[in-house]
Amino acid sequence: MKTRLLCLWLIALLAVSVLAQRPVLNKPAAPRAAVAPLSLRYQVAFPQPHTHLYEITFTLEKVVTPRLDLVLPVWTPGSYLVREYARHVQDFSARDEANQVLQWEKSDKATWRVTTNAASYKPQTLTVFYRVYANELATQTSHLDATHAYFNGASLFMYPVFTSGTQQHAKDQPYQVKFNLSGASANWRVSSPLGLAPDADGYYTANSYDELIDAPTEIGTHRLIEFKVRDKVHRIALWGEAEIPDKQLADDFAKIVEEGAKIFGGLPYEHYLFLVHSQPGIGGGTEHLNANVSMTRPESFKTKRGYQGFLGLESHEYFHCWNVKRIRPLALGPFDYQRENYTNNLWVSEGFTSYYGDLLLRRAGLVGINEYLTALGTTIAGYRQSPGRTQQSATTASFNAWIKHYRPDENSPNTAMSYYTKGELLALVFDLEIRSRTNNAKSLDDVMRLLMTKYGLPKPGFTDAELKAAFESVAGTDLTDFFTRYVAGTEELEFERYFKFAGIELKGA
Repeated sequence: MKTRLLCLWLIALLAVSVLAQRPVLNKPAAPRAAVAPLSLRYQVAFPQPHTHLYEITFTLEKVVTPRLDLVLPVWTPGSYLVREYARHVQDFSARDEANQVLQWEKSDKATWRVTTNAASYKPQTLTVFYRVYANELATQTSHLDATHAYFNGASLFMYPVFTSGTQQHAKDQPYQVKFNLSGASANWRVSSPLGLAPDADGYYTANSYDELIDAPTEIGTHRLIEFKVRDKVHRIALWGEAEIPDKQLADDFAKIVEEGAKIFGGLPYEHYLFLVHSQPGIGGGTEHLNANVSMTRPESFKTKRGYQGFLGLESHEYFHCWNVKRIRPLALGPFDYQRENYTNNLWVSEGFTSYYGDLLLRRAGLVGINEYLTALGTTIAGYRQSPGRTQQSATTASFNAWIKHYRPDENSPNTAMSYYTKGELLALVFDLEIRSRTNNAKSLDDVMRLLMTKYGLPKPGFTDAELKAAFESVAGTDLTDFFTRYVAGTEELEFERYFKFAGIELKGA
């Protein structure tokens, strides 16, 4: 009897225990406290421009974690080379809202780790100060002297990463930047793709860190030329020597913009900035979301051939506002700024842009048909004279850009092939192939529009398979053999056969 009573007592006890653990279904769980978004503001000053030193004050409000990392990118989107921007940083310090100096240490080559003394019950406002030496005049870097201030944001602006707690990172939050102009720079103007003018407090706002560093800025007494295409403001900020009327530049740039708009049915931005530097011994360009930076020599404006070359550079960089800034491989966004971002498809991102850069000039009437075909023939001849074309495919050249294209040596012509050149010629062949298969009803334009519709920003980028499928959808046929032989492989492109589709004969290339 005692045993039976004991068993019943144990069963009842277990039942109570189980019921006690059962959740109350009708009572919602208490909500987690929301983490207040950070307030992130930079102030940029250069009180002594001749020293080439930018002074950056970075204010972070509502910090609630005891430590945070401040990180500077090692590379910039659009240029696939680790550039080690942190080597130019000096005089770093951090203070709390009581102006007390905070401890910090370097945790790697591009990361400054700060002890914040903050907590969820004790938010802190931190003020970080550092200087950046800027005396390299290139599109991917920053340059400051007594005549102007130019910067690429990746070389200037650190971003916060929190080492613990709920504030893990802040790259997707708004960032504000203000330029403090005084002394020698008091009368300088600011040209930034972040806005046509600052807000009432003098700040420009980026919606994210990606947008912030994708906004190259020119500050100085540069020429500022404005024009409109499809009711949208376009500006040319021109620093340096250029013997050309403002109206001619505006008219010619407007023609390029209009041809791009025709392909995609409109413009993907509210305003756009062409940032042009003209100085002896410089050249090149880099694309950005709503801007581009190009560098050229003063003599480019003195001859027809030189000016057409300059317009070709502008056309190439402008077309990037679609191809690679919005139509992009999956690997190219969101970016990892601390290491290489690998893709097999720079032959599309850069090579197709080279193809369209020249094609827009032709469609705009800025080069004649004979000039266009002659330039195309020169590209083909140069390609056929490159031993590396038989050694490196378009996909391999793209993947190895970080160690090959930007780091050439004396053996590069024998072992490497530019994804710019190979991609441009693949674009030509694809365009002719599609036109032939569809009786000229479709073209490479249709592929670009399809990629923009399906994968354009803010959608995720395309995979290798999705890229191939887009070509096949427009061409109406399986292109596996073509991709295997000419894109992933190194077989010779049959230019003569493809030119016959257009009634053109290729001689002596």
